[in-house]
Amino acid sequence: MRRLVNALARYTAPRVSQAIAHFAPDLIVSVHPLVHEMTFSALRRLRRKVPVTTVVTDLATAHPLWYHPAVECCFVASHEAYQIGRQAGLQPAQLRLSGLPIRPAFARPPAPAASLRRELGLHPELPTALLIGGGDGMGPVAAIAQAVAHRLSANRRPLGQLVIVCGRNRRLREHLSAMQWPIPTVINGFVENMPIWMNASDCIITKAGPGTIAEALVCGLPIILSGFIPGQEEGNVPFVVENGVGLYSKDPNAIAATVWHWFGPGADQRRQMAEQARQLGRPHATYEIVQALAELVAEPVAMRRSA
Repeated sequence: MRRLVNALARYTAPRVSQAIAHFAPDLIVSVHPLVHEMTFSALRRLRRKVPVTTVVTDLATAHPLWYHPAVECCFVASHEAYQIGRQAGLQPAQLRLSGLPIRPAFARPPAPAASLRRELGLHPELPTALLIGGGDGMGPVAAIAQAVAHRLSANRRPLGQLVIVCGRNRRLREHLSAMQWPIPTVINGFVENMPIWMNASDCIITKAGPGTIAEALVCGLPIILSGFIPGQEEGNVPFVVENGVGLYSKDPNAIAATVWHWFGPGADQRRQMAEQARQLGRPHATYEIVQALAELVAEPVAMRRSA
């Protein structure tokens, strides 16, 4: 992999050098593990010294290519990612445990859940399960939704309600919208107001994407992970389970049983997980990273201006 990255760096160095020469940055921020070597290759080509920093956008499973030894600073989202950085050769002075950067809207104090549910057209008092299929609405969303709805209606009186986010999967949304649901169910496509939907909910069912997990933690949502991308997202499963903020299962019926338990006899367990999630969440990570980057670039700029 290193040889491939080095070859890519040699190929792209002229164009990257051109971009750096044109914009003359005071600081370079990397958010992708494959761009470090091409950036340093371009800087050597230009004979320029510009501080390069990294914001690792993986939660707990981070490829060693994220951790280039020449970076000024590397921001990581978890203790697990910090330890991978140390094993990759970065020094403690280079690593900062900041949390995963998420949209600033998640840092704002939410309105009460009942109020948000009214705003969204939901029953204000029923516990709410949020089922997310990602931006493309992939995975066994329909099977999970049917299993959860069936289980929550087992006593003829709805024990909860369901919100399904299908993302850009129009076919899935149309399929689910044509079905008859035994409990109150809202079916959405791609939504722009995810902080509101999350803060109106009591648990979330999702694949192990790092961004969604980080957002759910900030909102205090117990998490049921229904799948993961091998390698990239695999470490997010033990991160959720071992930190006591959720469970993992690919079985729709087992997922439904967990939601039923959390909304019924296991309500105390759900509340404990919600509190643990809030403690683990880092709502201000984005602001803290930006502040640290500003401080990093301010001193060299001030020194150049005074010279």
